[in-house]
Amino acid sequence: MSDFVAKGYLWVDLFFLLSGFIMMHVYGRKFADRVRWNDVKPFLFARLARLYPLHLCILLLFVGLESVKWASVHWGFVSLHSAPFSGPKNPDAIAVNLLMLQTSGIEHQLTWNFPAWSIGAEWYAYLAFPALVGLLVRGDRLTRAGIVLIAGLVLWLVSHGGTDLDVTYDYGVVRCLCEFAVGALAYRFYRTRRGAGWLDRDIVLAAVAAAIVVVMHFGVADVLVVPLFGVLLLGLAFNDERDGMVGKLLARRPLQFLGDISYAVYMSHVLILETLEFVCRVTFDHGFGQGFSLAQSIACMVPLLLGVILFATALHRWVELPARDALKKSRFASSFIYAGARA
Repeated sequence: MSDFVAKGYLWVDLFFLLSGFIMMHVYGRKFADRVRWNDVKPFLFARLARLYPLHLCILLLFVGLESVKWASVHWGFVSLHSAPFSGPKNPDAIAVNLLMLQTSGIEHQLTWNFPAWSIGAEWYAYLAFPALVGLLVRGDRLTRAGIVLIAGLVLWLVSHGGTDLDVTYDYGVVRCLCEFAVGALAYRFYRTRRGAGWLDRDIVLAAVAAAIVVVMHFGVADVLVVPLFGVLLLGLAFNDERDGMVGKLLARRPLQFLGDISYAVYMSHVLILETLEFVCRVTFDHGFGQGFSLAQSIACMVPLLLGVILFATALHRWVELPARDALKKSRFASSFIYAGARA
């Protein structure tokens, strides 16, 4: 059997590397010479406006769903395996999620919207980013090599000897910070243009992608995927400049659209699955997909994926973008940034 699906949690590691790569591309020059508070404030506010509105919206929808479950149990409409507002959905964990402290170890399990742990970890990476830029830009080769070695060693330690990187509520922030730093360093390497002559080739990208699939399929040590992801990011960046086949494919409108709504897809898919699970228990007295054959399970995937995409599109257009724009135009944002400029 293949471990490819079971190792799906590793795709979040690609996201952490990509985030560091993009942040370095967009904001690297701002903090290259020195870290000034009037630059840090608008940067952090912009990142918060990007992450928080959708995170808050999904969390409130989860609380609403749990309230419906509680009312249904209270009025005798359905019996559930676990009581509403208990376990991962305990009320105390709401505050932890509101403050994006899901990776702080306060809770000893993933809570409420499980994928949102990575958003909490990402926020810590943003806080560290201005200082990290100085190390990468003003530091010498030995400093950058030290960052890579330390990141690799730490990832090896928290992943039980490199075998299991699925660390979230406990060491998730460490996992994110290490990979975010490697992604930022990959961008630093990208700017040197070294390796562009061969990394930009379609065949090289195909080989790196195949290596990633093989490592995940055979369940090889998880930490080996991180450098492969780094090489993949470099190859994609160089290939796009070269106008290669892969770059052209990723530039197509449908894939661009999926990229635009990807954050909403990631944040909302568990909510949809848990809602379906509850509806099936109310309607059929069993969980979603229980008793399905392989063919029936596969047949359910298409409408389920379409439903996730449609819901994510609505969230992106009517929650994520309007809320982000409103925050950036708000008086609070103006005073926040103005205060930073005066500091």
